[in-house]
Amino acid sequence: MRRRVLLSYAVRAVGLALFFYIVMSIDIQQMVAVALDIDLGVFAILVGIVAIIMILKGVRWQVLGEEMGLNFSKREAVDALCVSQITGLVLPGALGDLVRVPYLTSRGNSADVATLSIFVDAIIASIIPYSVAILSLIRILEISITVSSLLIPILWIVGLYGVYRILRATLWPWIVRARLKKLMTSGVRGSILFDIPNTIRSIGLKRVSLAMLLAGSSWFLYTVQGYLLAVTMGLGITWEYLA
Repeated sequence: MRRRVLLSYAVRAVGLALFFYIVMSIDIQQMVAVALDIDLGVFAILVGIVAIIMILKGVRWQVLGEEMGLNFSKREAVDALCVSQITGLVLPGALGDLVRVPYLTSRGNSADVATLSIFVDAIIASIIPYSVAILSLIRILEISITVSSLLIPILWIVGLYGVYRILRATLWPWIVRARLKKLMTSGVRGSILFDIPNTIRSIGLKRVSLAMLLAGSSWFLYTVQGYLLAVTMGLGITWEYLA
């Protein structure tokens, strides 16, 4: 027990050290000076774009969650996203998104379905940015698209899907499920990760298409916001690098 406590303190110490290192490496005065140089009208436009993006993300999540049987309004979805964004400032990675789970469970929703809705929302939201990122890398690196160059990513995707199917058919029912049932009598089940494909199919093409449209709109506004900020700061940047 003592070893676990010491380990937890060590992890926190390393995290604080990294945080202070990052803060010390930032030129705070230069950052503040640049921020103050931004025109007030441009700043208001940037804030307005952020507000629209949050609304679009909230509507997208609510559209998917409603089809999954979750009970929450679009306003509540936007509120939960704002809380998760604030939490994400102090939590690493995308852990702040998990704040949305207790937000939904406090309104009578299932923890399993609430968590699953976050995964589904993240997957749909990442399709367009990742697709554009691949096109941008092809343009930046000047990669010539041939049959052989397409074969490698296709084999990689097929291989990952094959590993997923093998795990779902063997390791999951034989080992993992039994131990999770023994350890967890309530709350989130580990099987939600294997429910994602079936859940996306059950949502329906119409809802998924609407969510994709909202995700594309959010990404477009993110790009416009970044480009506007870059131009305001006097930076020359093309869409490939911005994407």
